[in-house]
Amino acid sequence: TWYTWLEQGRDIRPSAQVLNTLADALRLDEAERRHLFTLNNRQAPQAVSSAPECVDEPLQRMLANLTHQPAYVLGRRWDVLAWNRAADMLFGGYDTLDRDERNIMHRLFADPAHRKLLVDWESVARVSLAMFRADSARYA
Repeated sequence: TWYTWLEQGRDIRPSAQVLNTLADALRLDEAERRHLFTLNNRQAPQAVSSAPECVDEPLQRMLANLTHQPAYVLGRRWDVLAWNRAADMLFGGYDTLDRDERNIMHRLFADPAHRKLLVDWESVARVSLAMFRADSARYA
């Protein structure tokens, strides 16, 4: 009965831990797990990979085709993993930076040349830091 109510989205309020245990016991795949959490108005925990981050070829091609729009792809730590020529021209040569310097937060707080690009640096810094903290919480 309890599980039926769960599927029906009734107000039984299981914890995220209970939902995770249930999903494991039922051997739910990622989509089914998300659905279970959605039925219960909860955010599904995301699987965190410790593997090195890389950008697949189709996404690389898409970036290259965005000739007039600066664009880049960020990793889970806000490292710039890939970028197009327009981003390189606007924000400066990513390929000349050390890997650790290709981080949005590093550039925002430690790169004086990058700071000069931002008209209202203090406002941008506050918003960016808040967004970074919220985004990073998933990878604690």
